[in-house]
Amino acid sequence: MSFPQNEPQIVHFSTDLREQIAQIFGIEEIDILRDEGGGGFLYCSRTKKLVVLVKSEAVLRSAHIPGPDIMKLPFPCDVRGVSLATSLLLSTELVDFDFASRYFSQWNGLDEDPVNGSSHTVMAPLFAKRLGKQTLKAAIVSERGGMIMLENDNELHRVLLKGRACSVLKGTFMFNNT
Repeated sequence: MSFPQNEPQIVHFSTDLREQIAQIFGIEEIDILRDEGGGGFLYCSRTKKLVVLVKSEAVLRSAHIPGPDIMKLPFPCDVRGVSLATSLLLSTELVDFDFASRYFSQWNGLDEDPVNGSSHTVMAPLFAKRLGKQTLKAAIVSERGGMIMLENDNELHRVLLKGRACSVLKGTFMFNNT
């Protein structure tokens, strides 16, 4: 599936907000990266998705599902979903992957999305730039888990997502044309 590329921008959060974010995910503030001058936070205004870069897969896996309290945090931007992600210290289980992530969107009624495609339209250009490669293999380490192959097309500003999918809903829509 081909989607628009949604490049995130570095955002700066106060130490207090950094600590609140860490606390709501049950991790230590020190486990959030402090690099590229942004302190590990990137935001895409088009998708309203925040990416929080953490120091390791172990931190990523240990993070708690934040629950509705995340919606009360005083974000200086209009956040509607949060990805925790890392390309550092991946386990031998994930040695063939370029990065790993989890996605949370209580704003949309999702505690944790098992495999989220739209968040990868934000993370694909981010990790392509960080890792210096246009084709990436992403691991999703939610309880169900998954894998997405990502191809960045910088000329067309698109991200191609490839992988297996499972049906979670089947039905018929009826429209009243009156």
